[in-house]
Amino acid sequence: MKDTASEYPIIVAGAGPAGFGAALSAARSGGKTLLLERNTCVGGLASSGLLGFWGPLDNAARNKCDWERFRLDREGKEYTGRLKIGQRILGGIPAEFISRLEKLGGAFVPKLGFTETDVETTKFLMEEMLLEAGVKIIYQAQVVSASYEKGFPVLTVALKEGLRKFTAKTVIDATGDGDVAFQLGAEWRQGRDSDGKCQGVTLVFRIGNVKTDYLDFLPDTELSKNVSAAAEKASKSGEISFNLKGLGCLSRDPSFNGNFTVNQQHTFDIDGTKSEELTKALINGRRQIRELVSFYRKHVPGCEDCYLIGTGFQLGVRETRRIIGDYVITGEDVTGGRKFEDGICRNANFLDIHLSKDGDKKADSKKTGTWYEEAKEVQPGDWQDLPYRALLPRGLENILVAGRCISGTHEAMSSYRLMPTCMGMGEAAGVAAALSLLYNTSPRKIDVKEIQSVLRKHEAII
Repeated sequence: MKDTASEYPIIVAGAGPAGFGAALSAARSGGKTLLLERNTCVGGLASSGLLGFWGPLDNAARNKCDWERFRLDREGKEYTGRLKIGQRILGGIPAEFISRLEKLGGAFVPKLGFTETDVETTKFLMEEMLLEAGVKIIYQAQVVSASYEKGFPVLTVALKEGLRKFTAKTVIDATGDGDVAFQLGAEWRQGRDSDGKCQGVTLVFRIGNVKTDYLDFLPDTELSKNVSAAAEKASKSGEISFNLKGLGCLSRDPSFNGNFTVNQQHTFDIDGTKSEELTKALINGRRQIRELVSFYRKHVPGCEDCYLIGTGFQLGVRETRRIIGDYVITGEDVTGGRKFEDGICRNANFLDIHLSKDGDKKADSKKTGTWYEEAKEVQPGDWQDLPYRALLPRGLENILVAGRCISGTHEAMSSYRLMPTCMGMGEAAGVAAALSLLYNTSPRKIDVKEIQSVLRKHEAII
């Protein structure tokens, strides 16, 4: 194992949306940056996981209001009343990325609401943006351990050619699971307080040759209601081995008319920090997806001749470790729209918990009970600030966390885990890392007002 001080003083572990934002921001802010990714592309769930459905960059009312806006967009009509309340709350790198993706034909971008994206264009554009900024990318690089030497993080990384050590001045943990911070001894929590259960995991997939009008897939349509009824019957009769709960979330694939990305399958009681558990979920996911596609062909008008294009080779894990930081974000902070003097990113998503309230029930059983908690919304037009302190693992130096593993409760994390928000907090972590390098100090000692100033210059909204 080669033990060498890295020529890149800023190391970002994980190249999902948070890691992409962190590495790009750090490099643009003047820091030589190395990005380590265990998969073969940038983007995480947005690419490897096939999730071409990005959370909103705005703070408008969600769910039924989103569906109504979809229809108005089709008709070219203006939003009225409650539908038009809201504004862009994420700028900077998330807004730039979506804008450039749209120009490449890789995104459907509404005035307000969710953005549908093409995963192949996402891979390409993210990679190009990182290379433009001078980021060094190493794929198939799995961080296997981390420790401190002389006060600085040293990562042991499994590469194709063997194990290698990388020493960083500052490391940004964007692994989603807080793997690096965990290895360095950070305090952490996982799952809900009552029983430790984490949200269900999902294997996203794509189907082709769909002739159904996109708007007919919305949850309030007659088609959707009929499919939900058919799904309940199929579950009870044994045609489907799990509770289908209707159509789930189908989003258009901009790459080809008739292709859809499907975020519906769920596996519960999975610990996403353990390989054997992930393996079990992947196997179960592929089995359930075969059943789902067969069900679509039989019961969903316009899907009679649909076919499975592919399944994600990265599992969609909603929740694992939450690294305890200098501040712990709460669900009340989110729904109450709390503002912080050290705010570095805005968030307005509702609490989206894919887990039954009843810990004694199997959430994926054939019982009729819902498998997720009712959403608690942020007031339309409002937002909460994510504080910089939540990116600083308590008691550790020269490390930042970004993404769903930042410091928060089970409830709060269900809100800020969306990909654009993770990218925004990654951007802030990258700026902080670059400033800590400039001033030769720990990220904890950086004046947050300077971080905010740089972010505003980069057109972030804080």
